[in-house]
Amino acid sequence: MVALVSCIAGLSNAASAAGGTTLYVDDSVGLDGDGRSWATAFVFLQDALAAAQAGSGVSEIRIGQGTYRPDRSSGTPGGSGMLTASFHVVDGVAVRGGFAGVVAADPDVRNPHLHPTVLSGDLFGNDASGAAAGVPGLTDNAYHVISAGGLREVTEWSGLIVTGGHFRPAGPGLGGAGLHLADGHLILSDCTFVNNLNTALNVPNGGGGAIHVTNGNLELIRCVFDHNRTGYPSGSSLWNGGAVFADLSTVTVRDCLFRDNVGAHGGGLDLQRSAADVRDSVFIDNLGGGGAMRVATSAEATIVGCIFDGNRRLAGSSGAHGGTLYFTGTGGTTADGHLVDCVISNGEANRGGAIYTAGNVELIVDQCVIHHCTANVGGAIAVWGGDVVVRQSTVADNVAQNANGGGAGRTDAGTLTFTNSVVWGNLPQAFVQAYVTLPVEASWCIVNGGWPGDVVMDVDPRFVDAATADYRLQKDSPAINAGNDDFIPPDTLDIDDDGDTDEALPLDLMGLARIVDGSLRPALTPLRTWLVDMGAHERPAP
Repeated sequence: MVALVSCIAGLSNAASAAGGTTLYVDDSVGLDGDGRSWATAFVFLQDALAAAQAGSGVSEIRIGQGTYRPDRSSGTPGGSGMLTASFHVVDGVAVRGGFAGVVAADPDVRNPHLHPTVLSGDLFGNDASGAAAGVPGLTDNAYHVISAGGLREVTEWSGLIVTGGHFRPAGPGLGGAGLHLADGHLILSDCTFVNNLNTALNVPNGGGGAIHVTNGNLELIRCVFDHNRTGYPSGSSLWNGGAVFADLSTVTVRDCLFRDNVGAHGGGLDLQRSAADVRDSVFIDNLGGGGAMRVATSAEATIVGCIFDGNRRLAGSSGAHGGTLYFTGTGGTTADGHLVDCVISNGEANRGGAIYTAGNVELIVDQCVIHHCTANVGGAIAVWGGDVVVRQSTVADNVAQNANGGGAGRTDAGTLTFTNSVVWGNLPQAFVQAYVTLPVEASWCIVNGGWPGDVVMDVDPRFVDAATADYRLQKDSPAINAGNDDFIPPDTLDIDDDGDTDEALPLDLMGLARIVDGSLRPALTPLRTWLVDMGAHERPAP
């Protein structure tokens, strides 16, 4: 399932790119040097970036632990106070923080957790007095801590803590208080974005509390996004993408953590006219319509091996739907998604505590567990448009607060289809379809209360321990060997990395063999042997 790597882990010593020059930055050195060694390091990052411009031969900048502000350089050592000051990414030059620096016996020892390198937009160092609810001061912080545009080479920045950016209407560009990326391929690895704020509510497509990317290719690897926000801390006016907003871009997310970010839509990640591939990441306690993620307006997302917990709606706004995930394709646009091997829990919304769809949506949910989500209608899934297909999954113990709400799912427009799945313990009933022509369909499933369809059983699936959300099957579960092999989802995303995308999913949610054994089912017609278990888990071999 998810194997989340420690987001700020110890790193090996970094090596310079072949043939390139390395510059060094350390705010602990006594005198500003030429940057060619730790002993003669630049005091200010801006000086190193200026020295690394095109034609310089510089391939890497190493930064020692400390705090660096974008308005400071050898020319303005006390800071210029210019709100437009920003660290500009130099095309093809890697920037790496987290080094022990000159205060250590070995300055090249690198561990961003032990040796934090902070890039701060708090130009005057007064955020403690101006902060509210963990958000930076509102008047004197830099618009963008980092800026990038027109990159023609793949460029990486890593091992950095980016904080204190505050983008607002007077700022240049669009959103992204921590980083604004326009046109280029940027890799961020082992970085933390914390307490960045975007209050430019009147800027079209100007979302992104921490990061805004447009016409770009952004890779996020082992990064943390914590307490970033769009909107004013004392009010309810918000914009989209509490942590990351992407428009006309490609976003790759690996082994990342999104926690306590807030946006009107897409508390963690908001996609418009973009494609995202999100894997092995965790989304916890983010807030917005699509608390963890929104996929909208000709966007698509592939989501694999992720954990979503405690993400919830933004109360009192249009973002009250889709506690965890929100897919919407309106005005002739589409929004598509594919979830595999994910766990969604404790989501909360008006419609769809786990998932809400509206408009032209094609969403496939394979081998996932959705549990303990709550909504007024559609405790787990609310379909207000589009086609949602749930295969080989377990949807359990979700609650719709409306008496006609559908704990597992409700359709008011579009269709919702379940195959080879276990749907159990959902209240006040499993499914509700508002219109017969827009149905909920089930086949080869266990459903509490029953449901019309081929081989649908109303029988206790005998989970190992539902009280602790252990939805594996006991050895005497009626779900064992009761699925239909023909409905096992295809391994189109190559979950087992064997290069075969034509096979059926070979592994279950826990990474165990998907088919273990089989038994003859004489009650079925035609007589045949069924091997696959219903639900997200396959019973381990005896």
